[in-house]
Amino acid sequence: KSFNAQLSIDDSFTNRIVLGAIQNARVDISDDDDVQFDIDEFIKVREDNKTVIVCVRRTNETTQVYNVKLEAKENTNGLIADHPHDFIAIEQIHEFLPSDTKVCSLFEIVDDEIALEGNESFNVMITSISPEAIIGVDTSNITICDDDTIKPYTEDYEVDENNGTVTVCLMKNVTTAVDFIVTFKSQEKTQPEAISTKDFIAEEKDVIFSGSANKSCTIFNIIDDFIVEEEKESFEVSFGVPADVIPPCNNSMVTIIDDDKIYVSFDRE
Repeated sequence: KSFNAQLSIDDSFTNRIVLGAIQNARVDISDDDDVQFDIDEFIKVREDNKTVIVCVRRTNETTQVYNVKLEAKENTNGLIADHPHDFIAIEQIHEFLPSDTKVCSLFEIVDDEIALEGNESFNVMITSISPEAIIGVDTSNITICDDDTIKPYTEDYEVDENNGTVTVCLMKNVTTAVDFIVTFKSQEKTQPEAISTKDFIAEEKDVIFSGSANKSCTIFNIIDDFIVEEEKESFEVSFGVPADVIPPCNNSMVTIIDDDKIYVSFDRE
């Protein structure tokens, strides 16, 4: 921007002040206000949001139109989010008009439904601006908060007494990033029907639940007492899981079906 300046003398001073040859001047104003762009530095987002909003802000006014290039990419620190399993690595170019002070864009998050993997992160970076401008904060660190929850569930079982064993399983709704231990415990019910050491063996077993498996099983022993009983008998199996796993709502009930029979016959003699 510029303006013109002109010298003049008040009439009362004309006898004492003489103007020189150059009485007009043009004054040019150099714009020293720098245009700067900054991206949101830290963002946290739940995995099931499936998108994250990232904004770039411009400071100082301008008459220029700027093109800002953003790139989503894997970072190299901490728990690394992986393309394309955790997010989609893409490039985007956004136009900043003179009237814009903030422009936001969406980047895709992938809900992988894998529990116990922990939080993961990736970066969105300002990689170029055209025409050139100052870049302040150039990298946004996006933390994907793992919100996949393990919800184990159980089943009830019936088994003939003379089978000698029963297989009991715990199921889960999602795969997990790691294996974990489940403690199976067979025990008498609050109001006992099947009695330990008489009808079944009360025992406790630690079983590895594979991250890729949807169920984990173990075997408990049933005792055939060779007694004809009128009613079915049952015991329960409880499940101990790590603190970061929601315990199942119910124990498994194992019902023992009495298959002992009374044989009656005539004596041949």
